[in-house]
Amino acid sequence: MPKVLIFGEFYSPNLGDGVIFDCEEQLFTACGVSVVAVDLSGRVCWEHKIPNENPQKAGLLRRFARRLLLRSRTLRRINSGLQWYFISRKKLSKLWEAQIQEADAVVIGGGQLLTDIGFGFTPKIYEVSKLARRSGTPIAFFGCGVGADGWSYLARQLYKRVFEDAKYVSVRDAPSAHMLRSQVVLTCPFEVHPDPAFYLPKPAPDAVSQTHTQTQSKAQVKKYSIAFNLQPAADFRLFVPELKQMSELEYLDFWYKLIRGARAENNTAIVLTNGNPTDYLIASKLVQMLRDNGIYVDLGERPLTPEDLLEQLGSTSRLVCTRMHAGIIAHGLGASVVAISWDKKVNGVWDAVGCGENVVPATVLLMEEPWPYFSEKMSLVEKQPFNLPRVQEQLVSSSQACIAALKIT
Repeated sequence: MPKVLIFGEFYSPNLGDGVIFDCEEQLFTACGVSVVAVDLSGRVCWEHKIPNENPQKAGLLRRFARRLLLRSRTLRRINSGLQWYFISRKKLSKLWEAQIQEADAVVIGGGQLLTDIGFGFTPKIYEVSKLARRSGTPIAFFGCGVGADGWSYLARQLYKRVFEDAKYVSVRDAPSAHMLRSQVVLTCPFEVHPDPAFYLPKPAPDAVSQTHTQTQSKAQVKKYSIAFNLQPAADFRLFVPELKQMSELEYLDFWYKLIRGARAENNTAIVLTNGNPTDYLIASKLVQMLRDNGIYVDLGERPLTPEDLLEQLGSTSRLVCTRMHAGIIAHGLGASVVAISWDKKVNGVWDAVGCGENVVPATVLLMEEPWPYFSEKMSLVEKQPFNLPRVQEQLVSSSQACIAALKIT
């Protein structure tokens, strides 16, 4: 059976990336190939399986450096480049070269990988492409997102070389397609299809997928009438000009008012995250703030695996979210979703499946009394038809086209 390496951020603490791989694995396995996940950041397992010996808090100098990096894209790019070329590249390149030589094809698969916010993915994807070229291994791109805020000159030159070798390219939304076409010339088959995470089929009944089957069974029991998923205010300050001055307290106050309104109407509620530790810290502060004021809501444990995330998101009938893949997964599990957009990718991904009405602008965070607006929006979303089988058929068709273009079966 031909072997395909899928490169992505699959062991990221943001577990939506892990779900992306699970979906891609099922799509490509159905095409008659075996699949191996390779993490672009060099992780080899989930965070909780790595021994954490003598954890230390970041010193004053390191915290100051982090603040500078958050404020300057140029500094972030320089820092990422130095980290890659002088620290990570030597080790990962040798490992990837051995893996690629034993594979029949390489796929860069899913997630917002074709971006240049901090020059993080660009040199790694270029390295993968160079190694594939050297060994004569065909390469494709499947279901990626493309950063809408432009590429630096260096990133553009590296990506141009990468896409010269591509046998197939697909992206997950129309804005990504427009951005990619404006930057590089594509001579291979090119498609736009839904985000791979919309593919949540029932897995085969083997030992490995028993957990998934149990998770799907539990997901049918909707314990909460509404759930809230959030991430740090810093992401909004970075991407949304109107929110550049929003403090963490103001951000938490928005969520406090929103959940207070939901609880006043006797909704059973839970606050969830995608697994990122920083997200969980913010969620914990919010829940404590609510409880200090006599408003009780559950706080979901920080999920450590994609299975944990699926189980938590499957426990609710409705979801208000900021993490895009929390909304995608919950929608696939049957929940009604209102997604707060902090980046153009959110709008593009939901538009791609005909659910643009699910998305609200980030400026809703400035509302004094947000619950009436969200309650009305949720009622509209609940009436909106969503043809999940059609979306999944598109993904199956595109995965078949990808494997056919690689010519390995």
